[in-house]
Amino acid sequence: MPEKRRRAYALLIRAGRVLLLHRVSNTAEPDIWEIPGGTVAPDETSAQTVRREVSQEIGLDVLVADELTHFVDDDVHTITFGCFENEVRPELELQHRDFEWMTYAEATRVPLPWHVRKTLDHADALGLLM
Repeated sequence: MPEKRRRAYALLIRAGRVLLLHRVSNTAEPDIWEIPGGTVAPDETSAQTVRREVSQEIGLDVLVADELTHFVDDDVHTITFGCFENEVRPELELQHRDFEWMTYAEATRVPLPWHVRKTLDHADALGLLM
């Protein structure tokens, strides 16, 4: 049986707001808002992937904290970690992407991947998004 693929994501929270990236689709897929993350490379841990992806996508160095959610769907493990900025920078430099710090209420009104919505619901239930 082949090993399941792994994807790792960062839930960055600042003052009760979560960082969401607006990814504009070039296909028939709708535009979507999601959290930073990507595929875990064979030589990486999930936490290492999160640090790499956040650095590449946003230019931030983060401290990876606890695993918040872990979903298994068909052939993919989707893991999201709580993360903290090592240096708070008011302005983030993103290449080719829009971003926004959103409250839970704002985030639930934009199109999200299913795993991001479930992670936000979990973080809100834990009181992390107040």
